[in-house]
Amino acid sequence: MKLNVTKPMALLALSLCAACANTPESAISDHASQSEVPAASAPKSAAAVPEQAQRPAAASPQSAAAEPQPKAAPSQPSAASAQPQMQAVQPTAASSPASSGSAAAKSEPAAAEPSPTQADNEPILELCYSEASSNHPATLAFWETFNASDYAGRDGLIAQLEAAAKEHPDEEEFAFLLAHANLWRAAEAQGANDLLLALDSTQAAEKGFERAAALCPTDARIAAWLGPTKILLGRLLGETALREKGEEILAKGAESYPAFVSFSNFIAYGDEPLDSPNFKKVIESARYFVGINDGDDSYCQRTGDSVCSNSERIPHNLQGLALYVGDVFVKARDRDAALAAYKLVDLAAPDAQSWPFRALLEGRISNLDANIAAASSASELDDLEYAWKLGTGATCSTCHRR
Repeated sequence: MKLNVTKPMALLALSLCAACANTPESAISDHASQSEVPAASAPKSAAAVPEQAQRPAAASPQSAAAEPQPKAAPSQPSAASAQPQMQAVQPTAASSPASSGSAAAKSEPAAAEPSPTQADNEPILELCYSEASSNHPATLAFWETFNASDYAGRDGLIAQLEAAAKEHPDEEEFAFLLAHANLWRAAEAQGANDLLLALDSTQAAEKGFERAAALCPTDARIAAWLGPTKILLGRLLGETALREKGEEILAKGAESYPAFVSFSNFIAYGDEPLDSPNFKKVIESARYFVGINDGDDSYCQRTGDSVCSNSERIPHNLQGLALYVGDVFVKARDRDAALAAYKLVDLAAPDAQSWPFRALLEGRISNLDANIAAASSASELDDLEYAWKLGTGATCSTCHRR
């Protein structure tokens, strides 16, 4: 079977960067009976649980990423209060610079409708992490390696997580992070070996997320990765049933936990045609998160949720979201909304000045008209290398690299 690897692999961007949210303490559940970590280990506690996997988001539905808790794992202040927060920007009326002639070869975007919302601060998930798993060397190694974009150490990390998952088969956190490590290897492949392992890595990620979901049915974040991973594999392998199952998982997850899972629409459907129902979901999600041109406050403004801030393990969540959302509106040929999204973050702020992808966002702003024109041209070959695309080096690292 001949696989179309390059384009569908862009969906992998979803996983790790596509979700940036701090897991609330109320989400931590005591599931000691599930853990096979030695009995001497302390029971699970909110203080010991690291931030879960976040996405690039200031209000994004990304995965909840726990702050690193070395050794004693002291409780930490709310990221919502300790970090800068994303504020919605209301630009002037959205417009498209594309002329009718240049845009004729490409379909026009469908009008976006309001996304379903969720009650403010409603409890929506419980994680099944233990203090032992959160402070395990494999868990700490994951965040150290991932936040450093340490590609050379990635294979060793995967082997370390595999050993931890085998030794403690009832720990959600090991299954969850092992899935992420495999997905990261596929999304940000380095060299021929990683490319050859891309399909195997994606299938391993699917297996890991399924295992984590089985171990912890109350972890509502998992749909944000499991759904798109199945969608990707369905496309790669030409298996319609698998793709449709992924779409079902993603849709149900977004309905039950919109502030986290809906962000994955960017990754799962960002490459869909402009006038498709699925790309309409991408536009809806973008407006839901940052409140651009939808007439309503953004999720962040309504709730002050900690997902709307940067954190220790997702140090550039806000900057990454601005890049992703701006790129969505570039593809939609909405210049005003794209510019407003890119400027959601103050690039003069300290956390933005230390952002490794700062120059990329600055280039987006300075080349905005050219990128809009390219998106409006007849050939997709002229299009911007959108943030969610494989090979940009920005899929996961945009938000997570220190």
